[in-house]
Amino acid sequence: MIKNQQGQVVIIILLLMAVALTVGLSISSQTASDVKISTQLEESERAFAAAEAGIESVLSGGSSGTVNLSNNASYNVSITTFEGGHELFVFPKKVSQDDTKQLWLVAHDEDGDIDLAQDDYSADSLTIYWGDTDEVSSPIPAIEATLIYKDTDYQIEKYTFDPDSSRTSDNNFSSAGSDGYTVGDHSFQYRGIINDLASVCPTASCTRYALRIRLLYNHQAQPLAVQAQSGQTFHSQGRQIDGVGTSGGTTRKVYVFESYPSLPAVFDYVLFSGTNLTK
Repeated sequence: MIKNQQGQVVIIILLLMAVALTVGLSISSQTASDVKISTQLEESERAFAAAEAGIESVLSGGSSGTVNLSNNASYNVSITTFEGGHELFVFPKKVSQDDTKQLWLVAHDEDGDIDLAQDDYSADSLTIYWGDTDEVSSPIPAIEATLIYKDTDYQIEKYTFDPDSSRTSDNNFSSAGSDGYTVGDHSFQYRGIINDLASVCPTASCTRYALRIRLLYNHQAQPLAVQAQSGQTFHSQGRQIDGVGTSGGTTRKVYVFESYPSLPAVFDYVLFSGTNLTK
């Protein structure tokens, strides 16, 4: 009887040891997994910080290239002109109500200064696209476009487009297309065409500097793009800085679009006159 009891004790001890071993292995595996995840997160944060460091270096006047940092991290930064020489320019960020986006019609040099040695945009027309085809918003957004040019003096010419026909009788805006338009890989709901640039700025000495576009009526941010006349292209609108950071086996990428300096928003509310004002 005692021998049988001793056999049962051995079995119980073995079972307890198996359970303890299973629990121990589970805890060990979980600990190793937690350590691995923590290491990956740490490397990811280091890689992201390295990429940001490369971007900040360029923004503060540094050059592109690869730089090794401490803790086995490094970054590589490249700089490219943004959308230069293309027929369609899609603004990187959507435009909100009363927000203004500016498209430069003149070239800039490497320092970001206006370069009038290169020709400005001299075509007769251009097309403005806006609105999201996947989420048509209400009220329908309209736009105001302001052409800034110099013909002896600096002058402006305003264009307004409204897809809502119920408003055009009151606001005197030009009608805009609203049938949905696909341009390259991009889709827009509305379209306005400016086709009198030749008459507004007709002489060879006249320079078209910029087109400023403002969204009206709708609070929801809208995609915005401008297309050049067929066969024509726009100058670069800035530069894109790509920073790639690495740490261990982890790579993170950050990019920044740095546009050329544009006129402040208050510019759109300044009163213009070709002659002296009289109260």
